[in-house]
Amino acid sequence: MENVFVAMHSLSAAFYDSAPMKHCAGSIMLGAVLDGTICRAATAASAPRSLMHISGQLDGQSRLPRVAWAAASAAQLATQLSLRRFATICPFAIVPGCNHAQFCNGVVNTQRGDVASDEPIERAVAVVADLVVAFVAANHPGASPQCSAPAVDRLASATAECFRLLTPFSEAAGRGSPAAALEGGTTAGVSTAAFAFGAERLNTAQRAGGTVMHPGEMGVAERVAREAQRSMLALGMAAGTSESVRVAVTVHEHLDSFIYSQPTTCKSETASGAEEWVVMCHVHLGWECYQPGFASLRKPLSPFYSLKLRKGAAVMQDMGLEGGREGVVTGAEFNARHWEQALASAPQLFLATFHKRGKPLLLSPDRDMTPGMQSPLEWVKAPPSLEAVEGGIALQSPCISTPLSGSQPSVVYNGNGPGGRRGLGAHYIKCVSPAWMHEWIMIEGLRH
Repeated sequence: MENVFVAMHSLSAAFYDSAPMKHCAGSIMLGAVLDGTICRAATAASAPRSLMHISGQLDGQSRLPRVAWAAASAAQLATQLSLRRFATICPFAIVPGCNHAQFCNGVVNTQRGDVASDEPIERAVAVVADLVVAFVAANHPGASPQCSAPAVDRLASATAECFRLLTPFSEAAGRGSPAAALEGGTTAGVSTAAFAFGAERLNTAQRAGGTVMHPGEMGVAERVAREAQRSMLALGMAAGTSESVRVAVTVHEHLDSFIYSQPTTCKSETASGAEEWVVMCHVHLGWECYQPGFASLRKPLSPFYSLKLRKGAAVMQDMGLEGGREGVVTGAEFNARHWEQALASAPQLFLATFHKRGKPLLLSPDRDMTPGMQSPLEWVKAPPSLEAVEGGIALQSPCISTPLSGSQPSVVYNGNGPGGRRGLGAHYIKCVSPAWMHEWIMIEGLRH
């Protein structure tokens, strides 16, 4: 079977680890991705024989974020090979305007999340056929150099364009720049993305099983939490006092540990023996897309963040200082920040499609759940919400806030000392991740 090439569409990629992986000259993923979810035997980078990914820009079932994960895991291989060699054995391509259905019968399955295309299926078929021919010509054992050389050129061009389109999302998700790797650059982000695959397990609804997240994804969550806590200190502390406070962040993989954790303040000692104040805050990454039922297939693959922050005024009290203020940061502020970042860096192809077909994303003020709340678990279970309103889709984040002093029924520890009154002086917010905003532009905003 050394001259046989197999194309697999959608869930048929689950059979890659049989004859296609072991015996065929090469395989082609059509609206399917080897990212460790459907087939665990190999990734895009570890496939023992030549493997091509052809994906549709509007594929609402396999979705480009998963292609970006596969590209990021293959990026380290790209740094070790020439562009032409990498594009021969591990090429990627995105077909503009093509959805999941146009790889087969053209019938759009909106229940599973696919998005209708404005382009005729004949055009998509012609582009896909051209790419398949190039892949076969580049890898067929009997192909002449006159035939294979231009085919490799075609694959190299398609792969470079695909990685360019996926890089803004990949960087926002903490998985490095596939485009930089393809150009011969090496970054810490690319290295982390490449070698983290074996330890990664996608989140599921089985809380007892826990979650092992991508370290780059956890790094982005930590950065956002640190920025949020820094903003809280600047808003609530007297001028010139917040800079001396160290911020420590715990990124929670398990929901239970997050539930029982509180933002605290403590006095610590540095390596030189000097005293410093440290604020510990917490962040948990949540997903809606890995829940049971068809509805989850139409949810973003990127996480949202739940953050437990300490008020600047509470930190002032912990430090024995006066002059604290009640200012707090909001989830809406970070939603807006991430939205502006996505709009500024998203590729023109995705932006043009979104502005033409997508619903505008309207950022609503936070919904304060504190009045009438029976338990903080009500906030824990409430994700940021999307609601169709006049003029677009409203994104709103829930928040709760506790007073600086007084009795707090949910407090589990009322010890004295700095940070001892856990549960008081806290502000909990939620916001979507930077990658979530990119995903909204790429595909999610087109569903509405």
